[in-house]
Amino acid sequence: MQSLQPLDNAVPLGEIDGLVCYDILFEDTPPAAFTPYIVWPAPVGVHSFLGWDAQYAADYQEFATPSTL
Repeated sequence: MQSLQPLDNAVPLGEIDGLVCYDILFEDTPPAAFTPYIVWPAPVGVHSFLGWDAQYAADYQEFATPSTL
């Protein structure tokens, strides 16, 4: 968490399935140290920031479920 930048926003979610969890909205590219911990919950209209449901769904499609050619 020390590598967060001033405009990054981290919201502690508490413990989920025995893991300490945070929602983090990065102002820019996440630090490389965070890469192994990035998860993409399926877009179901409840995991978005400020109503960005459509953008989250598009990002989920692009980054969490990339097509294999």
